[in-house]
Amino acid sequence: MSQRENPDSMWCQLWFDARNAPVVARVADVDHIDYQGKDPGRQMPFLFTCPLPAPVAHLVPSAVSLAPLPCRPAGNALKVVGSRERASSAFVGEKDGKNSPAWSVAVCGPALYYYNEDFSDRLIEWLETLRAMGVAKVFLYETDVAPKVSQVLRHYEADGFVRTLPYSYPPPYPNHPVTRWIWRHLEPTKMFSQENIFFSDCVLRHMHEYRFIAHFDPDEVPILPRHESLPGLVADLLRSSSGSIYPAYGLKMINIYDDSLPTEEVRDLPPFLWVLRHTTRLKYDDGYLLGHAKPIFDMDLVRGVFSHAQVTCVNMSGMCSNFLKRIRPTLAYVGHFKGICGETCHKKKIRTETAHLRYRETILRAVTAVREKLQLT
Repeated sequence: MSQRENPDSMWCQLWFDARNAPVVARVADVDHIDYQGKDPGRQMPFLFTCPLPAPVAHLVPSAVSLAPLPCRPAGNALKVVGSRERASSAFVGEKDGKNSPAWSVAVCGPALYYYNEDFSDRLIEWLETLRAMGVAKVFLYETDVAPKVSQVLRHYEADGFVRTLPYSYPPPYPNHPVTRWIWRHLEPTKMFSQENIFFSDCVLRHMHEYRFIAHFDPDEVPILPRHESLPGLVADLLRSSSGSIYPAYGLKMINIYDDSLPTEEVRDLPPFLWVLRHTTRLKYDDGYLLGHAKPIFDMDLVRGVFSHAQVTCVNMSGMCSNFLKRIRPTLAYVGHFKGICGETCHKKKIRTETAHLRYRETILRAVTAVREKLQLT
């Protein structure tokens, strides 16, 4: 993080053995990983990239430090996470080497901030919906959350479906949960800039585990009219791309409003289900806007990201930023379960969306079991 528009040139100190001096390499690239323009009035996120020198190019360092000069003592050290080959978690089933691999899909979520809000019911349903859609793992960052939300997170960590990391905002930004809530609403550009840190950290931290990583917030669920699972959608997208590789596939966001009443087919569902009880949206299609789409990243290419697209890649000079394969909503989109429709839904045509109801019984059983286990009933 820096308030300088062009940070000083730095050196990487690559630690392979704590008993020996580090191997040094000059920073080769500095990328501003923010879709917003540079502004010295806020802390700006930058991604520093160092190549491994030839003598150690076959090794993986255990840690790396940034220093202004090769032999200047560094005041930082970052553990290196990853490997040279993707783990078995990247594949659905076993990779046999004969057929095209079936790729798993993971999800990187946000840094949760539900301190004064008991979001536990909706969090459980969101996670179980993603699981029912074939998501292999969900990665979340955690600031300060309500006790029941923490209880839910600990359950899913023990279950192995969720992995969390603690997150705090860098100085001078506030970390008291109440003050932070005010700051988020008063200075959104600074907050959005900070989001790029944990979004980019998440995809980079887990790119060796999963080739395809989507970003969804807890009020967003993929809607798959033609596919049973997200891995099935990704496989179809790869087949239909005719050999072309895209850094990300963009799913349009369509609001499914909070104030829509349950339709006949879901009125018998219990009130602790939110996504399943909301099945109506506006019928019209107002086009594709980048800020109203959510990505599935291909980590063969992507490096720095924000909430709606990527900002930097490898081997795509001048063609990376915001370059997504736009997916037709008839194939897949993201239901954004948020907002008030009000009179608009009375004046305009609406339609019923039932694609996510194919998981109805699976989600209902799973959510009920978790709520009973955690005594949230």
